Order: sequence, then structure tokens, then C-alpha cells
Amino acid sequence: FSLTYQGPAAFATAKKVADAHHAAALLTEVLVLAFTKINDTGAGTALLDRHISRIDVRRELDKARHVEKHDAADPSLHYAGMSDSAPFEDRIKKDPVPLINEPGKHLIMIADRQYTVSDYVLHGLRYGKALVDQQESDVIQTQGILVGIVDLQDSNAFWLLLKLLILKYRSFYAQAYTNIVQDKLNQFRFADGEHTADRKRREHHYNSLIHQLDRGDHFLLQEY
Repeated sequence: FSLTYQGPAAFATAKKVADAHHAAALLTEVLVLAFTKINDTGAGTALLDRHISRIDVRRELDKARHVEKHDAADPSLHYAGMSDSAPFEDRIKKDPVPLINEPGKHLIMIADRQYTVSDYVLHGLRYGKALVDQQESDVIQTQGILVGIVDLQDSNAFWLLLKLLILKYRSFYAQAYTNIVQDKLNQFRFADGEHTADRKRREHHYNSLIHQLDRGDHFLLQEY
């Protein structure tokens, strides 16, 4: 898989977290945390745009409970703002995030480094790859991977971000909760390295102005 500069850094960070917990594979919730730890990821920016910070993700993961399978209460059958939404949301907010041992152990290569990932992380990578293929791009963006891992209702990332969106972001109505998670993380496009590139453009512009002032450029004021 060919990722942006921020992508391999996020996977390397996720592996450190997984290794510290003696996990056999990278799981989706660990990848979400890694996206918030690496500077200037599109995924991290998309989360922050929905008022979800690294501290929020860390807090919910610290309180999470491990379960054999996710809740039988299907989020796709509940609609925000409808008569049954309040009890459903109250339970999601009150209960710890349920984490399963996501199925699958797949060996993948990212930036010449090998990782073992779950079925759902692999799905996220393939989803991100499909997005860039459609856009005729070269590299997978972290936001595409994020949207891909919550595409599956059984992923830990889905349940983690479902809770955080209900807690932190109140701008949805008459949508099934299954759709809300993916829609709200994909409503706006955030490219990896976007803030870094913008800062470099501003620095270049500033340095150009200073250079013209040093030269005593008489046309400088006319430009503005």
C-alpha cells in the first residue's frame, strides 16, 4: 500500500501501541488513536473538526470494556432525533466502548515495513485505495482509511466514534446511526500534510516580501 508521508508514521505509532499491549494484530481503535497522535493527518483533522481530540479518544479507550461480540442493538435501526433515539443515545453515552478482538491477521507492507492487521484495518486500506483510484491519485490518504474502518459496523473504530460523535457533536437528525458515523467523518475532505503545506506557502510568501523589501523594490506597494 502506498500512503502519504503521515500514513506510515501513523501505522508505526499504532504498532508501538499494539506491541505494548502484546496484541497479535493492529486493530481499528488503535489506528484511530494513532491518527490523532501524528501531526497534520487528514484523519486527525476530520476528527478535530467534529470536536474529537486525542484526549477524548484516549479517555474512552482507557475506560473501554472487552466483549465477545458487539451489541445486538443494531444502530442502523435507530434514527437520530426520532422517538427511540434518546434511550439509544443514553445507553451509548453511559456504557464503556465495547471492544472485540477483531478477526483476521493479514500481513501487509507499508513503506517497506511489515504489519499484521485485522480484517477491518485491511478493509480500511482497501477502501482508501479505492477512493484514490477513483480520483486518479497516487497515495492513500489517512481520512480515506478512517472512513473505511468505520464503514464496517462491527469494527471497534465504529463503536468508539459512534460514542464520541454522540457525546461531542450534535448536528445530525433523521439519519440512521450507522450512516452518521461515516457521513460526519467524510463530510469535508482533509488532505494529509495540508496544514504543513499551507504553512510553507505562507513562509515562502513572507520570505519573498522580505527579499523585495531588502532590495528596495519600488513595485512592492503597487502589488498590494
